[in-house]
Amino acid sequence: MATPAPEYEPPVSKPLPQVKGEVTADEEKFDCPQPWYLALLTVAMSMMTSITVAGSLFFLLAAPEKVSPQCYERKNLVARGFCTASTLCFWTYPVVCCLFVVIIYAKNLVDQRTYYEFLLHRVVVGYGRVQAWKQPVVLALLVYALLAFSALVWYHYSQTEVMVSHVYSSLAYISPIISFLAVIFTSWSIQGKLITLPNFLEDYDWAVKHLNTCRCYKVEELMTAFNCLEFEMDQSMDDVDTPTVIALVEYYATHTVRNAPKGKTDDVEAGTAKANGLIAETEAVLGEAEKDVAEVAMALMQKAEEAKSWLYWEIRLLFNPRLQDARSQSFRNWALAYMVAVMFAILLSVYVFICCLITCLEIERVLTMDLHIWQYTHYWSLRPDLGAQSQHKSLKQVAASVAMSAMQTGTRAMYNTYNNHPSGGLLHFQLGAAA
Repeated sequence: MATPAPEYEPPVSKPLPQVKGEVTADEEKFDCPQPWYLALLTVAMSMMTSITVAGSLFFLLAAPEKVSPQCYERKNLVARGFCTASTLCFWTYPVVCCLFVVIIYAKNLVDQRTYYEFLLHRVVVGYGRVQAWKQPVVLALLVYALLAFSALVWYHYSQTEVMVSHVYSSLAYISPIISFLAVIFTSWSIQGKLITLPNFLEDYDWAVKHLNTCRCYKVEELMTAFNCLEFEMDQSMDDVDTPTVIALVEYYATHTVRNAPKGKTDDVEAGTAKANGLIAETEAVLGEAEKDVAEVAMALMQKAEEAKSWLYWEIRLLFNPRLQDARSQSFRNWALAYMVAVMFAILLSVYVFICCLITCLEIERVLTMDLHIWQYTHYWSLRPDLGAQSQHKSLKQVAASVAMSAMQTGTRAMYNTYNNHPSGGLLHFQLGAAA
């Protein structure tokens, strides 16, 4: 006799803690940026900075053969290898810069929105002192930049004599990169992009009263608290609004993160054994009730850490599907439009990166026509001169040919104009003007 199939039992929804959300403060009391303003400002700043950094890429495309160190002429294989590696960084770094500009401004968008949402609900996010140069990503970009700049040294060593024009033309590449590094150092932390104290104190009495009723939490505490909240929300089916979700984050920051034994906040990724050890160390000073609270808090933080997503926590907060109200929906509508543009910019950057990489390898004669792989990789090349040897050109190669021809023609016309001038020639900006 067949055993009847068990009846379907819907998952049990675990209720979230009962909290009372703060009433959203009046945004008209200070210059609180609206979602549309944040999105449009981020788009404008991203475009302006990217266009500035793209000047380095235009410098390379204006005269690709004349700015590369020509590492293939070196007989020593080690020297040729280091030279080629620096040249690859030299060609690809402007694209990497443009990519990180878009990513950093997208991060700033969600950082700003998160800060103002917490501030309007009487929670101040404490960032502390943020030193950008200590961040691994910033250090990697600095090392990348040094490798890219070293190609200019290889180039100057390959010349029989050092000309002042070489130095000036190199500045056309270096200046936009320095501009990008300045953006990295100034925009890595959102603190410099937030509302200033004089602007916040436009209505002095209201502002002082509002700040007096605020509670301050470190950004690390709020991040850990949201990880705990997200873990609990995954087991619940309740929708929340903006005041409630902020109140819940504050609840977990107060009752979980701050109740955990010291040392867990700084090392959330510690294993269960270490967590039990920390609890044992606090038994001498904690009462039985406090020990139980600390143990529960530690266990929840451990589970939240194991289930934590790789996605930035503020994005998970602002775009959480359980967050349903008019405020969150308004921001998501504008932010999603910008995020689509960000994804397109990332895909375009990856495409241009590959094109620059292949072009550099062809110029340095690592990829040559006698290699079997050349017929597949040359499709990505930005060198239309080699494409002329084949039977047809791709649309990309035609566009690259037109662009390079226009830049080189303009550069040549400027050079001839100044060279025929009575005061003499002006070779200093021959390459730099093209960028």
